[in-house]
This record gives sequence, structure tokens and C-alpha cells, in this order.
Amino acid sequence: MERYKVSYCKYFLQERTRTTSDTWIQYIESVEPQIRRCYSETLPFSKEELVNIIFVDSGFIMELFCRYYTRSWPDGEVCLSTPWLVNSIHKDMLLLENQVPFFVLDHLFNLSISAGAHDNNIPSSFIDLALDYFDYYNTSKLSFDNLSILHFTDLLRMFYPPPPPPPPNIDVDEPKTQLPSVSVCLKDEKRKFCTFQCTGEKVTRVLKWVERGFKYMKLKIKHTLSCPRKERSKLDTETLTQLPSATELSEAGVKFEANNNENICLLDLKFKTPVLKIPQLTLEDRTEMLFRNMVALEQCHYHKESYITQYVIIMDFLINTSKDVDFLVRKGILINWLGDAESVANLFNGVFKNIVSTITGYSLLYRDLNAFHRNRWNNLKSTLRHDYCKTPWQTAATFAAILLLILTVGQTVCSVLQVKFQ
Repeated sequence: MERYKVSYCKYFLQERTRTTSDTWIQYIESVEPQIRRCYSETLPFSKEELVNIIFVDSGFIMELFCRYYTRSWPDGEVCLSTPWLVNSIHKDMLLLENQVPFFVLDHLFNLSISAGAHDNNIPSSFIDLALDYFDYYNTSKLSFDNLSILHFTDLLRMFYPPPPPPPPNIDVDEPKTQLPSVSVCLKDEKRKFCTFQCTGEKVTRVLKWVERGFKYMKLKIKHTLSCPRKERSKLDTETLTQLPSATELSEAGVKFEANNNENICLLDLKFKTPVLKIPQLTLEDRTEMLFRNMVALEQCHYHKESYITQYVIIMDFLINTSKDVDFLVRKGILINWLGDAESVANLFNGVFKNIVSTITGYSLLYRDLNAFHRNRWNNLKSTLRHDYCKTPWQTAATFAAILLLILTVGQTVCSVLQVKFQ
């Protein structure tokens, strides 16, 4: 690979621009201490060796980007005409440990353009070349300022802007749902029920009494199931740091939908009861490498803005087993090019290891999903679906049993009334 790098570097300096190698070397030597500070580990190279590495790598990157931009190259081109090599180079460009500081590439390119270019087809800005080369990942078609980019991994991370921040002054300790109308109605029905006297009344009055009793019981059950207990009204740490899996949420009544908008940001997850919309994610060979490198970058440089990490953590909660993967694939949220559902589950479960992050960007999502899942009425529906309605025959048998119970209770009530008023 080194011989290709040297060949590309020479071609760029000789055929693309009128700049000289001495101009490049002089600049790289002047910023050599700054380049060393860009790496977390101490580089085991002498000044001369480091300057030579940066020189060759920079020339190779610029020529590769130019050929990709113009979609034309000399006869015998290998790096852009061999599929496996194209994919390999693309991966290497995004590995965190392989990065050349962006300010170096940008300045060397500007030096080359200012000296005059032989090829008028290439853009005047290096960021335009980089955006074209990594356009596959820039689904939102964003543009950036050179000064804000550390390197190519940082550029990749910028393709995924953070989700909208929570509304200001939101009090997460307050329960989201209140049921005053149910409570008022419940008290009113209880008053009517308790003050009604059935002694000596006619049968019609007794039937009304029974009707009011059933209505009161219905409201009482609804109120009990829908209102969380007082101790659950405040969101504890667990509520904001854990989520049920996708299948568990689905059984509780959450409806999963894929957001297939081409310009939607991958991180834009939205929950509007009971629908959870998740942007579509394609899983391929490069996915794990991309996530690992972006997460590693955030752990080093973006502790307070680790929104890629937060997204990975949410997906890890939603995907526990291959069953969750198959469910999300059926919903169109995941496109699995890895083939094996178990591999997808292992991907997210593995990336999450040894990660430290806050969930500020998704605090409301955590809160609302957990509140929905912990709602006792939703839990009851989940239990019915999971234990009694797995198959059409089981569902029919369950409803038949419920109908039989209702008829039995009705018959018992009628028998009691008949005996009482004979």
C-alpha cells in the first residue's frame, strides 16, 4: 500500500498543482509539535519520520479525493477500480487511530491551490472534496466549517446532528399524566351509588341500582389501573437509565414505526403515545466499526455531547436478543445486511461495554417510554397478549371464557333478584 501512497502523492504535486514538495515540508515541520499534541499516545517517530509520514499520507488523501471527485483516473488505477480495496481504504480513512489532523490537510490543500492548479475540475476547498468522498454517510446533506473539524472521524460524527433538546424548565419529577376528569366522575358516581336506597323500590329501580353499581366498579377499576401509585410518581434513576426491550414495549402497546425520510437524522427518535418512530438504520459490515470509532471519539473529546453514544445505548436497550432484531426488521426499522439476527444483537450489546454517558438528549424519551410500560393498564394488556392471546385459537378461547364468566355473573344476579322479590 505504501507504494500506492507515494505514487499518488507524486502525481498530486506534479500533475494537479504547481506547488513544491519543499513548501509542504516547510509547513509540516513548523506545525510538527502541534500535530503530536493531536494524538492521545506519544508517537514513536522522530521529527523527520513524522514529517515524512504526514507528507505522504496527505498527498495520497488529496489525490484519492480528487480522482473520486472527478470520477476519472489514469490507466492502471488500482485504489478506485478494485472493489475490495475501495472498501478497505474507506474503512481505514475513518479509523480513529489513522487520522491526519484536518487543519494540516486543509492548509496543505490551500497552499497547493494558491500556487495554481493544473486541473480546473477540482474544487477550491478541501472540505468540498471530503464531503464528496464521504457523501454516502451525509444523509442530511449538511455542510460544515473547516475550523470546527478535528479529522475525518469527527466529520463523520457531524453527519449525525443531535436530537432536539428537552423543553426548558421541564420538571421530570412530575407525573406526566393526570386524570382529574376520571377522579371527579368517580367521586360523583360513588356519591350517587352510596346514597341510593333500594329498600321497598320496584324492580326497575333495583336494576338502575345494579347499573350504577357496575358503572362505579368500572370507573374504579379504570382509575386504579391508569393512575400510578404515589411512589411511582417520581422518576428514579432507573427510569432514566433503563428501557425495556422492543418486544416488551410492543407487548405493552407501543407501536413501532420506521421513519423512512431520506433527510431525517438517524438520532431523531420520537415517541408520541403510543407510537415510537425510529429512523431506518442499515446494518452492514462497516456499521460496527463506525459506531465504535464515533463512540471512542466522544469518550475522549465530547463527554457532554455524547449523542452518538446515547443513541447506541438506546438501541442496546431495545435490542437484547435476536427476537428483538427480527421484530425491528419486520417493522422496517432495521435493514439487516449482516444476515444473522444474532450478529446484530451482539453488535449493539458489544459496543455498549465500558461506555460512560449521560442521557440528557433522550431524557423525555426514557421517561415517557418507561411511564407507558409501567402503566398497570398497559401491563395488564401486555399480560393478556403474552399469556392468553399468543395464537388465534388461544385468543378465541380467552374471549369465550370471559363471555362465559359475564353470562354466569349476570345469571347469578338475576337469580338473586328473582328470589329477593318473590
